[in-house]
Amino acid sequence: MLQVYFLLVAANILAGLSLAGDYLKEKFPSAVLFLDLLQGNSFRGALGVSTFLIGFFGLFAVLKEDNIPILADLLPAFSALIQGTGLVLEFYQRKSTVQAGLVDQLDAVILKNKNIIGVLGIFLGLLHFFFPLVIFL
Repeated sequence: MLQVYFLLVAANILAGLSLAGDYLKEKFPSAVLFLDLLQGNSFRGALGVSTFLIGFFGLFAVLKEDNIPILADLLPAFSALIQGTGLVLEFYQRKSTVQAGLVDQLDAVILKNKNIIGVLGIFLGLLHFFFPLVIFL
């Protein structure tokens, strides 16, 4: 489905910009105004949930031209799932005062590497846009 393909591309790029926003502000000072729009807590929570759901649907959506249906959007879908989890986790940590074991484990894996995950998400979104029929992309 082309809709899911487009949503995967857009979600990966937006979630990547949101996750790696602090890093990208240092590298591209001219983009500060745009990146600040993506840093709002409620926006990040909503973007995280929608990115996770789009990634989940991306695992099962198939384009007619795909040769191997289940593997076609594997990397962008997993990227969206990981980025969505990271954004929801950040939203939860900003709102909650309770510490949980699973949250601490996810924090150690995802949020400690959020700049890398965000830049990779942007890269995968752009690759997926320019090469839509490549296996795994």
